[in-house]
Amino acid sequence: MRILHVSHEFPPYEFAGTAIYAYNIVKAQSADHDLFVFARLSDEHAPDYKVIDEDRNGYQVRLMNRPEVGWDPFDASYTDPRAERLLTDYVDEVQPDLVHFHHILGLSHTCIEEVKKRGIAVVMTLHDFWTMCPMGQRMCYTDNTLCEEIDFNKCGACVFGGEWTFDEEPAPETKPSQSLSYHDYYQHRYRYTP
Repeated sequence: MRILHVSHEFPPYEFAGTAIYAYNIVKAQSADHDLFVFARLSDEHAPDYKVIDEDRNGYQVRLMNRPEVGWDPFDASYTDPRAERLLTDYVDEVQPDLVHFHHILGLSHTCIEEVKKRGIAVVMTLHDFWTMCPMGQRMCYTDNTLCEEIDFNKCGACVFGGEWTFDEEPAPETKPSQSLSYHDYYQHRYRYTP
C-alpha cells in the first residue's frame, strides 16, 4: 500500500507531540508499505514555499517551507492556496492509496477535500484541540486547569498573558447561524480581541 502522511511538522526539524507521533507511525509502516511524508518546514531564513525532498532510508519526505511569521490575516494559518497546490501536486506525483492527515496548521484545510476529490481514502488523527483553542491543548496556562468550556475571559489571559479581561465587543447582527457562519463570527471576534 502507498501511504502519504501529512503534518505541520516532522523530525528532525520539530519534536513536538504530533511530529513524534507521525514519525513513529511512518517508521513502523515503512517496513511493509511505500511511505511518503508531506510536512511544513518553518525556516525563517529559507524562501517561503521552498520545497526540499529527502530520502530517509525507507520513505520519502517532501518539506514545504512556510514559517509562522506573517500569517496575517489569521485565516492564512489554515487556508493557503499555494500550500494546497504543493500538496496536491505531490499527491498526484506519488499517487497514494491513503492520505493520513495529522495536522494542517500552516498548510490548508482545503487539502483534505482536494485529496477526497481524487478518490483517495483519507484519515485524520486529531492530535490536539487546535481547531478550538489557540494554545492547542484546552489547558489554561494562567491557572494550570483544563478548560471544560471556552471562556474568553480565560482565553485572553492565557494567550496574551498577564491581566486581561474580555469586554464584549460590538455584537454582530446575529450569532453564528445560517445567516452568519462560524468563520465570519470568529473573524468578528478576532478583530475585537487585543
